[in-house]
Amino acid sequence: MRQIFAAIFLITVIVTLIAVYFTYNQANNEERRLRNDIQYRSTLLAESLRETVEPNFINKSEKYLQDVVERYANKERFAGLAIADNKGNIIAVSSTLPKEMPDAAKITADVMDSDQANGDFSTFKDKKMYIFAVPLHEDKSVVGSLMVVQNAEYINTRLNEIWRNTMIRLFTQVLLLSIATILIIRWI
Repeated sequence: MRQIFAAIFLITVIVTLIAVYFTYNQANNEERRLRNDIQYRSTLLAESLRETVEPNFINKSEKYLQDVVERYANKERFAGLAIADNKGNIIAVSSTLPKEMPDAAKITADVMDSDQANGDFSTFKDKKMYIFAVPLHEDKSVVGSLMVVQNAEYINTRLNEIWRNTMIRLFTQVLLLSIATILIIRWI
């Protein structure tokens, strides 16, 4: 009987180590893929919106800018838009976003200082978000920034699904292998 439990324990440990190793790699690859995907989508959206926003930002058409910002709010994974001037004052912001976002203010300031697009992951209202900002120009000088905020909570949800599914499969495999081991050792 002791041999049966030792064999089952050994099989369980080996199968668990293999499953955890491969799941860890799969989860890391999936997280990297999803992060790259949200960064790519944010870049495309920000660059296309910049072409619409820049001329109206220069003309100080705040009503039009607010309409543009609201038009894109509440899409599937899209949390909202914000437009700031070069002093950091918010010109237009989606109603879905809070007025004060400390991480967003830092990213916006960095974008305007470096004159290069930049993005980072942050947490708002206990939700993981991706903030991406591009500088707005007038005659080659930076006059503001356009910030795209996307809901990145689905990344954690997907990673949790991967681990949950693996643990269910692992439990099933260990159970079946234990039963098979008991039957084989009993017959021998």
